[in-house]
Amino acid sequence: VWHNSVPQWLKDFSGTDAEFKAEVKKYITDVVTHYAGKIKSWDVVNEAVDDNGGTMRNTIFLQRMGANYVKDCFQWARDAAIAAGDNSLLLFYNDYATSTNVLKQDKVFSIVDDLKASNLIDGIGFQMHNNYLNPTRAQIEADFNKAVAKGVKIHVSELDIQVNQSNDISTFTNERRLAQKEKYKEIVQLYNALPAVNKYAITIWGMKDNESWIPFSAELNHPGNDWPLLYDSNFAIKSSHTGFLEGLD
Repeated sequence: VWHNSVPQWLKDFSGTDAEFKAEVKKYITDVVTHYAGKIKSWDVVNEAVDDNGGTMRNTIFLQRMGANYVKDCFQWARDAAIAAGDNSLLLFYNDYATSTNVLKQDKVFSIVDDLKASNLIDGIGFQMHNNYLNPTRAQIEADFNKAVAKGVKIHVSELDIQVNQSNDISTFTNERRLAQKEKYKEIVQLYNALPAVNKYAITIWGMKDNESWIPFSAELNHPGNDWPLLYDSNFAIKSSHTGFLEGLD
């Protein structure tokens, strides 16, 4: 469930709020049931918290399903898995910028607390669309440690590292190349240092630099080029790839 991925027919849904809620329940139930035993985990709800003030994002789901919609979605996913005999399915909440935005972080963890109390969540996806300067090592570590304290698994779910977030370079300089390498290494080291029970996975958000979502992104207000991934446009290994591997040592 994600506010940026709502089919037009659901945006235009003219039924009652109860009927809208029933459509979302049916969707979640059908998807979990169809892939039972084939999918190890689902991000049930994505980016439900606003970037400003630590409040819920004002999405169509909040408007039509009410303040408890996140918990409802997780409940439906858990119920569908159990009904299908898929008792090992892991359910995640996924979001971004929680390491630097403390109000947002606090709200995310309050959602996790509520879900955890009802045994409805297994982990948190930390998107980690970072840059070579931020978040700091201490900020990422603090974010991870809060998740460990909650007893949930950690998925570094959408990792990429911008090197040109201010659009101040026109070519990928050696200085930025090495800074990116160290940032990848740092994040992998922090993940690798987690207790085994809290580790889930690290997912890189793309393969080749020229296929990344970041360069020229209007959503990010990123007007220029960037080189955020582990492989260049020719699929050659970058220093960031080496840094990633060094972080595993």
